Order: sequence, then structure tokens, then C-alpha cells
Amino acid sequence: GGQLAWLVERQLAPGFGLQVSSASNPVTDESSSLTLVLHENRREENGLVARFFPQFDYFVAPSHERSNWAMGLGLPMFILTPTIGPFAPLNRNLLVAAGVGREAPADEPGRLGDMVSDFAHDGTLAAMAEAGWGSEPIDGFQAIADYLLDHFSAE
Repeated sequence: GGQLAWLVERQLAPGFGLQVSSASNPVTDESSSLTLVLHENRREENGLVARFFPQFDYFVAPSHERSNWAMGLGLPMFILTPTIGPFAPLNRNLLVAAGVGREAPADEPGRLGDMVSDFAHDGTLAAMAEAGWGSEPIDGFQAIADYLLDHFSAE
């Protein structure tokens, strides 16, 4: 309903460089400090995430969103808490144990920027990326296609 977008825009200082993007209004200025990406449904969201994912140095999300992408692509993840849902605590534990994820500071969310900056400067962010990169196979679609062809194709 637009409440989150409204709150984000309201909380940011003027001149922060926020741009808003959606499927109907694609991003044109890649120099923006922050892009708020709006979507109407899961299909739009998947397309937008896939479009932006190559540009990410890290991402912030609950541990039920894109956790497998973080593991497979070596993309550091800052996990929003509390973990909600049956798989979120398991994903959180997996990401943290693998060294790919860290919990975002829930008690002081304003510290996240400093945390990421510190991690970038002291090498922690790079270590998080290295912990995930190549640690898991990322060819699931190809593996499924090969399996189906091998077991169910008419010869």
C-alpha cells in the first residue's frame, strides 16, 4: 500500500540521493546513493532483484529472503531480526555459521551503516564474500534439466 516507501522517503534527509524504481519506472541514474525498488507482486520483485543483484556488494534482508543466493554467490548478508517463519532461524544459523551472514544491529538500526563501513575497511566484508563464493553449487536449474532429460526423455 505504499506505507514503507512513504516512511523511507520521510526518514531520509533531503539531498540524500534517493531514487525510486519500479517495473514501470526503471532506474536511470546509477550514481544515486540509494534506490528504493517498488514492486506489485512476487513476479515483478523477482525480475527487479535479478536486475539489481549484480550491482550489490552486500544486502540486508530477513533470513527467509534470498539466503540461498547469499550462500551461492558469496554475497555478504546482514540479517534483519527477529527471524520469523519456520526456515528463517535455520537460514540465519546456516549463514552465520558459514561466515556469509551477520545479524544487523536490531537494537540500534542506525548503526548498520557504520557496521558495514567498518567491515569494508577491516576486511570482514571481503571475508564474508569469500566464505560463500564457490562454497555451494549454483547450477540447480541445469542439474534439474539434466536429470529430467536423462530420466524422462524419449530416445
